[in-house]
Amino acid sequence: MPDSLREAIMETTGEEHSPFFRALSSSGRRYGLKLERVYWDVLKRISDEEHIPLGDIVSSIAGSPDEKNFNLTAKVRSFAISWLERDVRNFRDRNSMANVRAMVAACPSPVFVLSTARQVRAHNPAFIGYIRANMPAAEVDKVDNRLRLQLDMNMDELVERLKLANQSPLSLGFALGLNDRRVRGRLNAVLAPCWVEDLVVGYIVS
Repeated sequence: MPDSLREAIMETTGEEHSPFFRALSSSGRRYGLKLERVYWDVLKRISDEEHIPLGDIVSSIAGSPDEKNFNLTAKVRSFAISWLERDVRNFRDRNSMANVRAMVAACPSPVFVLSTARQVRAHNPAFIGYIRANMPAAEVDKVDNRLRLQLDMNMDELVERLKLANQSPLSLGFALGLNDRRVRGRLNAVLAPCWVEDLVVGYIVS
């Protein structure tokens, strides 16, 4: 079982996940709901982001008071999960590898994207131009396994420092090697907006 899944399962234990009762009102109608705290937290977040009182949200979910076989608690849970699912889907769409590649392609200066295994996942034409300008004897049309790229910091340490930096760039040195040629420079590193894995974007400045 993946560690992320095991941690998520462990987080579902404890008193904070026990259901508790709240009474809400909207337009003269009262509603009593017993939900786990995680659902109340999601509902509060929806209420805060949409600027709608929680009672009004529940009232809209409840609909007509004359409905038969109506389970308001189940319907509210379903609403909260549906809202979260949409939120996660939008987040993944905005933070996809395709968007990272588009961001890199739009940059006029040399830039590349590096995985924690130090594999170049994306680069732009200006990066190829940088290699050609600094290694005139090398014939380079694309990045392949001939290219060696090293940073002046361990990748795991760099990723952790970037996470602590809250998207502020870190300046560090790097080295490019191709066949028997080698060039050094400096870059500004930031974390790529990608939900799949940790990726570092390197904007070459010299």
